[in-house]
Amino acid sequence: MKILAIAPYEGLKEIMLAMGKAENFELQVEIGDLKQGVALSKEALLNGTDIIISRGGTAAMIQKEISLPVVEIEVSGYDMLRVLTFVKDYPGKTAIVGFSQISEGAATICEILNIEISSYTINSEGEVKPKLEALKKEGYQVIIGDVITVSEAEKLGLNGFLLTSGEESVGKAFSSAKKLYSYINKVKQQYTIPYHLIKEEEKGIVVLSEKKSKLFSNKYFDSKIGEDLLKKEEFNVAFENTHKTGSYSSIIEDQGFFWEITGDQLSIDSSKMITFKLTQSPFNQSSLPSGLSIVSYNQAISKAIKVFLLTDNDKLKKTIESALAYRSKIENIWISGEKGTGKESLAYFIHFHDTTTSEPLLVLNCELIEDDSWVSLVNKSGSEKNKTTVLLKNIEAMPLQLQKKLMNQLKTNSLHANFIVTSNGDIHKYVRDHKILLDLYDELAKLTIELPLLNERIEDIEIISRLFIHDFNTLYGKQIVGIRKNSIDILQQFNWRGNINQLKQVIGKCVLLAKQPYIEKELIQHVLDSEQINSGNEEIDLSGTLEEIENRIIQKVWLEEGMNQTKTAKRLGINRTTLWRKLKV
Repeated sequence: MKILAIAPYEGLKEIMLAMGKAENFELQVEIGDLKQGVALSKEALLNGTDIIISRGGTAAMIQKEISLPVVEIEVSGYDMLRVLTFVKDYPGKTAIVGFSQISEGAATICEILNIEISSYTINSEGEVKPKLEALKKEGYQVIIGDVITVSEAEKLGLNGFLLTSGEESVGKAFSSAKKLYSYINKVKQQYTIPYHLIKEEEKGIVVLSEKKSKLFSNKYFDSKIGEDLLKKEEFNVAFENTHKTGSYSSIIEDQGFFWEITGDQLSIDSSKMITFKLTQSPFNQSSLPSGLSIVSYNQAISKAIKVFLLTDNDKLKKTIESALAYRSKIENIWISGEKGTGKESLAYFIHFHDTTTSEPLLVLNCELIEDDSWVSLVNKSGSEKNKTTVLLKNIEAMPLQLQKKLMNQLKTNSLHANFIVTSNGDIHKYVRDHKILLDLYDELAKLTIELPLLNERIEDIEIISRLFIHDFNTLYGKQIVGIRKNSIDILQQFNWRGNINQLKQVIGKCVLLAKQPYIEKELIQHVLDSEQINSGNEEIDLSGTLEEIENRIIQKVWLEEGMNQTKTAKRLGINRTTLWRKLKV
């Protein structure tokens, strides 16, 4: 056993060194008080020290700063009696000043022995001098305390008497240190095997404090994953939800790989910790079947679902209530509506409305799928009891032969999945035109939702516009504080053929062009006058100057890329600064 003893004064050091010669442990004794003691302890942490012995306020400070076990040299009743007996007949008013370990015990003994000496407790080194100055003004002449108190008292011209520790207190501290060391060794032996099993586990394990500082990680986490994952937005969601509810499970993408993550709360005494286990999925981004993506809850989805979370439209509110009720019963849901009405955002809302329990969503873009290879991933992700949720996006684009295969799998219950389906336009027309199998529709449409046009929910235009302003402020580094009421009136009277998507494009352009704190009526009108719905087949107007034609092309590509400047600049082969300048023309 290796012990560092920190003595606040020379006499205590000599007692400990003398008594340490009869002990069978390695003892190092240093002089240090308060901050000096903490500094010495930090060095000991690096030198293989097992236990630290110190006294009073120094011991308390070390316990807060250092992870090593600390044994306190108590100020015993004998110690207090010695100094109190010595000063009781000393002329002048006397006070005891010190940390609670000293002041409270001394006050008790004074009360028992009927000794009239006042006792004052300090909580930090900075409180000593002001307290002594106040006592001096009150006529106190004698101060009993520890090293720092006596030193400051003598500087102020007061008589200081050091409350010393005797051999019985040192002997008791040595005995406590040996018992503590024996107990620690037993605990180490008990937990060495599980510790090494966790350290060598073939999955990532990391333990975080309530403030998200890392307390432990195993070898797999350090070598295969790394701390950069802890900074990702998806991990923040996992941490916050585990902290709030006690458990969480999801999938996180990192550097092209998917990690299945489970979080749990761990309580030890009064401390709470968050533990995460991460297992690498056999799939990575590059190996996913064509058209399939794995989506976990993130900031972009959080923004997208707000257009439904904050709706003022009574009909839409009832529709959402029905969707959540069906979702809770694990029923398939079919969402239809015109382009731009927010079908995919509603699908995210239905799936992720409870972010504490929702699993990741598998999104299958039916316009891009080439075969049914996605089925194997779905079945590996889910089970018969715990089915995966799949979003079939634009199902009318799924080839009929793949629809037939999907129908057969649904009939034979060979697919471990529940479905949220989206389609553009009139479902019944697709069925009549044999673009969607009637049997497949009947199976997937346990609940049908038809999203209203934006023109049918004009009461939502103001709140949606404000949400978009906030998002575009962040994207463009602008500080638009709002939109004028007469501007809202114009937006509500406009014919939104492109629905929410078109509104987003208009607000994005207004935020980009705005030069005042508010979006004014004139700017809204200017943007709406030049607004053209991006149909995908729309021809570019080639009239006017070369600069005007160039600007139309840039605007079209910008809208096609969802107003993403990085993607637009890359597609046009220009840098972002040039794009920014041209968009503002």
